[in-house]
Amino acid sequence: MLPVLRASRRVKKHGRSRLKQMGLITEDFEELFGCIRIVKAFGMEEREQASFEVKNRAFARASLRMRRAKILGRSLQEILWNVSLAAMFVVAGWLLTSGGLFGATLGQFGVFALAAMSIYRSVKVCSQAFDEIQETHPAVERILEVFKDRSVAEDAP
Repeated sequence: MLPVLRASRRVKKHGRSRLKQMGLITEDFEELFGCIRIVKAFGMEEREQASFEVKNRAFARASLRMRRAKILGRSLQEILWNVSLAAMFVVAGWLLTSGGLFGATLGQFGVFALAAMSIYRSVKVCSQAFDEIQETHPAVERILEVFKDRSVAEDAP
């Protein structure tokens, strides 16, 4: 679980950065479409396009960092599982050949190994769901911030 938790922290951090970059792009579009006549009148199309490209690259970098964190966590989880499984088979094989598997048979060990693999599938699905939750968590936090904001614009007398 430790690799999953560490990777999910990184996913959440990079997800927050990704969300911020997406907000900047959305804000730019809203501003651009609201003032499109001014942009065209002053010939600022290239400047606006360059600004968009910079923000879009920052968004792409944040997205790649988040994906990299997810992939790293899953890869580490798979590596640890495979090493653990191999160690379990080596130790069980050694105990079976030396007669020290507490009276267990090869069939009983096979059932145990299949149960461990079945449990791992569930753990893997849960960790993937946890990653998805961590990825969307910054967006939920931002939505709740907006709902909690009670500021009301008051007209001057």
